[in-house]
Amino acid sequence: MPDAAHDGTIIKLNTYLFTFSLSTLPKCVKAGYFSIGVEVYVPSPLRCFKCQKFGHGAKFCRNNTVCSRCGGAHELSECTNDIKCANCNGAHLASSKSCSFYERENKIRTIKYSSNVSYAEARKLVSVSTNSPIQPSSYSHAVSSRDEFKPYCKSKTTTPENKQTVYPSKQILDNAKN
Repeated sequence: MPDAAHDGTIIKLNTYLFTFSLSTLPKCVKAGYFSIGVEVYVPSPLRCFKCQKFGHGAKFCRNNTVCSRCGGAHELSECTNDIKCANCNGAHLASSKSCSFYERENKIRTIKYSSNVSYAEARKLVSVSTNSPIQPSSYSHAVSSRDEFKPYCKSKTTTPENKQTVYPSKQILDNAKN
């Protein structure tokens, strides 16, 4: 069982991370006499500790240093300014989970992993759900902007080998908003 260090204490977690070599995720895993539910693992958005932007780490960052406390062009250790987010200019640190940029990245990642689509496609789906007047630029964009979605995990046969087509659901988009 994985351990989580939290403020110097070790907490036992009832979480295991499995990788499946399947095209779709199973609903459960049998372990002895137990049937254990399976959920998609969605990693937290990656934020650079140098420039405070999302999507890369400080090791590969080519941007200038930005303070995570005030958004200024200096190191955090030197800062005594008022708190101001470097991403959205809100009254919180750049590391805050209540930041609108963090929430948007989290929605994108949730859709990406839950619907098994690329990051770019997930970003388009999030843009559609937040900005409805955008003109569709692709078939998937047009389908995802409809009010009704096909249910998640409902499959249709595409080939004789029973390959499944999985559609993103409105429920996934709604869950990503929360």
